[in-house]
Amino acid sequence: MIAMCDHMIKVLKQEQVDDDSKKEYCAMQMDQFDDNKKATERSLSDSELAITNAEEGISTLSEEIKALVDGIKELDKSIVIATEQRKDEKAENKALMASDTAAKELLKWAKNRLNIVCRTRRYCRHWYRTVGADILTQTYSERARYTTATT
Repeated sequence: MIAMCDHMIKVLKQEQVDDDSKKEYCAMQMDQFDDNKKATERSLSDSELAITNAEEGISTLSEEIKALVDGIKELDKSIVIATEQRKDEKAENKALMASDTAAKELLKWAKNRLNIVCRTRRYCRHWYRTVGADILTQTYSERARYTTATT
């Protein structure tokens, strides 16, 4: 029986050594799991912070996009107004150019008429020197007879 007890003590000591090594292995595994858990919690916290920052960024960008869209709409309105204004100015300019062209044509006509008159006046001065002096000395009735006779 003593031998059996010694053998039992020996087996128990061996089991204790195995249990101690398993305990160390389990403690190491628990430390690794704790480290992994802490790393995962940190990663989760960082992810939540990144998500919060991204949501804030999205809301900020949404507001900026809305402001830009409103600005674009205002620009479109101003472009429509400017286009209408330019169309009106073009019509006015076209009318002005037409009236300028008509005025130029009128000036050309007047210039031609003046040239004709000037040429005629030169002729008239010559005519006055020769025939006109006699007419001025005649009476009205004589002038009337002279003009009817010459025509």
